[in-house]
Amino acid sequence: MTALQVAWPGSVSRGAHVNPIVIATIAVGDDPEEVAVDSATGQVYAANAEGDSVSVIDGAGDSVIATIPVGDLPQAVAVNSTTSRVYVANLNDSSISVIDAMGNSVIDTVPVGVMP
Repeated sequence: MTALQVAWPGSVSRGAHVNPIVIATIAVGDDPEEVAVDSATGQVYAANAEGDSVSVIDGAGDSVIATIPVGDLPQAVAVNSTTSRVYVANLNDSSISVIDAMGNSVIDTVPVGVMP
């Protein structure tokens, strides 16, 4: 079993729970804030706050396979493996970006309350 760690600036590291060593460090966008894993596909989604994007990482290959532009200052990310949707909370424009995980593209931007 592996663990993910967001490291500033611009990388995500993968390591083992039982052995606290870094197995891989993957360069992503500017200021990654949070990561989420799609349990069905193994893909990892990193919200890049300063880059206004989400990096999609192939969990098996430890490489970025897509970078998706989202709203202003993405802070949090959640994955629904059943619907193949990724939800990204954008702090500065008070919105949620909805990403189609199969096409790696934003399919909707939903306005929400202040500082989601």
